[in-house]
Amino acid sequence: MRIISVKDIIIKFNDDNEELAKHVEVVISNNYNMFCSVLNDNKNLSLVPTNECLYVEDFDEFFKEIVVRKLSNKEMIEMFEDDELLINLYYSYLIKNNLGDFNSFFGLDDELFYFVVGCKYYNENGTFDDFVNFLMDRNDLDKLTKWLKCKARFPLYNHFLLDLVTFFKNNDKDLLFFKNIKNMNLFESNFDNKNKKRDHKLFDISDIDNMFYEFLDSVKAPCSWKDIYKKFRLSGMINFNSDKSRYVGTKDGESRINISADKDIGLVFSSLVHEFIHCMVDLSVTNKKDSLSSFSEYLFLSEIPSVFFERRVINFLKNKGYCINDIISIRIFDNYRIMKKLTSLFIDMDMFYENGFISFKQKADGYLWIEDDKSEIFNLAEEIGIGDNKLLQSILSLDVNVIVDRECDKFINKFIEDGLFIVDGYQYLVATFMNDMIDAKYGSDNMDVSKMVYVINNIDNMDLEKILDIFDIRDVFLDISRKNKVVSRVKKIN
Repeated sequence: MRIISVKDIIIKFNDDNEELAKHVEVVISNNYNMFCSVLNDNKNLSLVPTNECLYVEDFDEFFKEIVVRKLSNKEMIEMFEDDELLINLYYSYLIKNNLGDFNSFFGLDDELFYFVVGCKYYNENGTFDDFVNFLMDRNDLDKLTKWLKCKARFPLYNHFLLDLVTFFKNNDKDLLFFKNIKNMNLFESNFDNKNKKRDHKLFDISDIDNMFYEFLDSVKAPCSWKDIYKKFRLSGMINFNSDKSRYVGTKDGESRINISADKDIGLVFSSLVHEFIHCMVDLSVTNKKDSLSSFSEYLFLSEIPSVFFERRVINFLKNKGYCINDIISIRIFDNYRIMKKLTSLFIDMDMFYENGFISFKQKADGYLWIEDDKSEIFNLAEEIGIGDNKLLQSILSLDVNVIVDRECDKFINKFIEDGLFIVDGYQYLVATFMNDMIDAKYGSDNMDVSKMVYVINNIDNMDLEKILDIFDIRDVFLDISRKNKVVSRVKKIN
């Protein structure tokens, strides 16, 4: 008698059934865990009659019985009764692509994953025997994963949209801020900057220090801020030799505030104030508790104080004769870049909030203009003699279905990688919108900053609505909301 081993499972056979033994080896290799659950401790089976171990006279029928037993398992029955099974399976598949381990989600390994997907697929597209044959050789895995992707892509996308809309509603109850920000004019500026000179000459850091103290005095900032700044400078917690300006928190051995000083003095100073205000917010929180409780608490508020003081800096520098073009341009460009990145997602979030589940057709309808314009573009290209241009042909060959699927896949993968951080950057849009309203109410001059200082000192107990009331700008907010509702209605009619 001869022997073949699949891990610790031993298959006994003789020369007459060698081909069958090879077939059995493949089937057991593809379904090892399922066989282990049947064979228990005695992991031996024989293809020839024997009393020493389990004798299998008809292996294919034996395997079919194992599959039936597996499907009759209580846990499997409950799994197949789950309405979100395909969503979870697809989520598992994507997690596996990112992390390389099915066990990281839902406890599914490769074998069980394709068992479940195969069962669902062949239940719709074949017979039980087709399913069993698939399990034997486990071919056509790509066909199954493509089917799963088509079935689960939009349900999973909608699942993430629900998470996002819920996240936004927790901070913006009726999504009124969201709807207004979506329609915000990113290219408006309330600052007159004519005939202001740039100053790219080398400067001493002491110039920045003196300007900082002067600025704090000019806006009547808390005296403690000047003391904190002096303490940070003396202790080296402000680093002017960084490649990028950012606030980095309170990590051991690392400066709290990193500033890139290889720029126009106005930009350096604006960055310093911006990041210093982040530090004041963080100190306000850490003096009361360890940290803000979650990313969701902080996202919508995090940039409002910094952008507020950034705008006070612009007036301060303008009055001193410095060029403020770059400061304004960088903020406008950054907001534009963020909005461009998030616009498509915002459109879907808005649609989901208003109507619920978004179908493939609803999303594809937003790209119908591509199909409508193709023939016109092609005819024009023919007229001017560039109809055979390869780049143009590739553009004209774009399939709306492919575009929609790719965009959907992009956001799903991004959400899996980043979670709620997929909307990172939105905080700058919120800050711009809020400060636009403050400036509309009070003007862009160096107004009394006590209200924003109050917001900073109580940031752990703040929300967007409270800031509206603190600055008494709810009337401005409602006026903008009414105008945007009219614009939205006109767009729908057109």
